[in-house]
Amino acid sequence: MSTVLLIEDDMSLRENLALFLQTEGFQVFESETGKFGLQLAHEKQPDLILCDLRLPDISGFEVARAIKEDSSLSGIPIIIISAVSGTEEIVRGLINAEDYITKPFNMAELKARVRSMLRLKEALDEIKSLNLSLEERVARRTEELTQANRLLAAEIRLRRESEEYSAELSRKLLEIREMERMQIAEELHDELGQQVVALKWTVQHVCDTQGIDAEVRADLTTRLDRINETVRVVSHQLSPAAFKNLGIRSAVEQMAQGLIKSGLSLELNLEALDDFFPEDWSIDLYRIIQEALTNILKHAAAGNMRMIARRNKSGLRLEISDNGIGMESIHREGLGLATMHQRAIRLGGRLAVATGKSGGTEVILEIPE
Repeated sequence: MSTVLLIEDDMSLRENLALFLQTEGFQVFESETGKFGLQLAHEKQPDLILCDLRLPDISGFEVARAIKEDSSLSGIPIIIISAVSGTEEIVRGLINAEDYITKPFNMAELKARVRSMLRLKEALDEIKSLNLSLEERVARRTEELTQANRLLAAEIRLRRESEEYSAELSRKLLEIREMERMQIAEELHDELGQQVVALKWTVQHVCDTQGIDAEVRADLTTRLDRINETVRVVSHQLSPAAFKNLGIRSAVEQMAQGLIKSGLSLELNLEALDDFFPEDWSIDLYRIIQEALTNILKHAAAGNMRMIARRNKSGLRLEISDNGIGMESIHREGLGLATMHQRAIRLGGRLAVATGKSGGTEVILEIPE
């Protein structure tokens, strides 16, 4: 049974969340203060921490930072839950937390994010354990090989097998993430989306039978339509079908155009992507670009973004740059950046992330022909 530490000073909300999580099969530990929450984190070693920002003693920022700076706790993922929705607070929260949910939130979304975070942690823990096991095997065999030169070939073979095994584990992790994204998208679209539509029909029926004012009816209908659109957008981001229907170039351009709504100006030149990738590779490129754009939105505080794809004799070079605050905005040890590197390796290429010549952050992906 997975364990969740809930740090929330609002007793009513804390009790409701605890009951909901327990109903979903989690064991829940509760704290109304940050200091007691840190004590429980040491004692219980939970699989996941949900933490409010505004606590009566220390802030959620301090709690998250203390956990990540403690080697015995740093592997525990943190989801910040807060009524504060300002960009500055969200960026600050995500420095030490893996996710940020603003209040009020939908329980179905919370459930999906909690389960997804726990599944990713489980997969990463398994990879870490297997890597440690592989390192121990290599160390033992290396010690044996020092006794006789005739075992040199066996050592080389073992190292090659270890590298291939690690590459296979990384590939499986990426497949697991895509599968989880698709399942979450289906749950949001099929379950929550249908419930919103059913609720809209119910509201319309009640308005018709009870003689509700037309202005009130229109307001309720508009709100439900917005909720339904949000569900659709989130589902699309989790499991995009655009690159299958439109091709990788059009799908990326469609995704990038969404940044205009966030106030970013764009410069795009992606013609070089045409006919470069087989379909089963497209998702890796799409996710690399999606993570890069997400980092720009979350961390860069940029006003302009530039994405250029070029073909040369050696292959493809994709450059994504912004005029934001530079490498300080990127959490170098974060799961997102590590996954981008894994996907680049899977494509047979390499990824570089650095501060640009004129400031901002520059992401360069090079993939051989």
